[in-house]
Amino acid sequence: MVFMGMSNFVDYRLLAILMTGVCLGLPALGWAFRTLHFFRRAGGHVTPFTTCLLLSDVLELVLLAFLMVEQLNICDLKVYPCWIWFPVSVGVRLCALHFHQLVALEGILALSFPECWARLSSPAVAVPISVFLWLSALSFYLSPVCIVVNVVLAAVPVVLLVLSFVLTLKTAPHVAPRPWGILGVAAATLVGVSWPTCALFFGILSGVVWLHVIFFIMQLRLVTDPLLCVLVWRAASRRLHIPSTIITNAPLSTSRLHIPSTITTTTMDCDSVIRRQR
Repeated sequence: MVFMGMSNFVDYRLLAILMTGVCLGLPALGWAFRTLHFFRRAGGHVTPFTTCLLLSDVLELVLLAFLMVEQLNICDLKVYPCWIWFPVSVGVRLCALHFHQLVALEGILALSFPECWARLSSPAVAVPISVFLWLSALSFYLSPVCIVVNVVLAAVPVVLLVLSFVLTLKTAPHVAPRPWGILGVAAATLVGVSWPTCALFFGILSGVVWLHVIFFIMQLRLVTDPLLCVLVWRAASRRLHIPSTIITNAPLSTSRLHIPSTITTTTMDCDSVIRRQR
């Protein structure tokens, strides 16, 4: 496969796709990490699923950089055996398939069912699930049993998306606005990005033409993943009663604090009473 470091010529179409992915992914990830910084400073909590999703995006950019180096003939990456290229390239994308839907489910639970969100996002639950998904995806080509396991696991994101849709409908409008944005990004990513990727990995689609088209589609998750994370952090900020301007624009500072007039009036009345008593 040409995108696994096995080509002997410069594929300019593939090189253009790789450069497009880097140009799209770097600003999107920069925006996500900037939002993450302000979210943490405002007291927000970052879950293991979100961390793994962003980690898969960073690894995707590293893979794109390696493939660009190989396509430009700067360095011969054929010195790396296939048992390194295949598990890493396939495993990173399969992990992103699962973690994307888990992060979307977390964001919806944070609004509608905070108790369930706290249990799902706890390290005792999220860390074992994350480790299992990483190990199962990275061992994709080790044995036929691992391939069967990953084929079965490919149906899990569909179940998670359906569950997210049901929870969105059950979200009471008077409690929190229904997170249609989170659900829309999750559905578009599953249908438009994840399914074509799985079809290529599982051998349903083959050929050079499909290879270039689907490889371009793969890069779109470098935009949808950070977008989903930002939407989830905004939903969590509503649950924590953190103003959205603090999450997206700038950290809170004393010069930008807004003191309600009722509090100011009450304080002045208390001061006048104390002076009269003196």
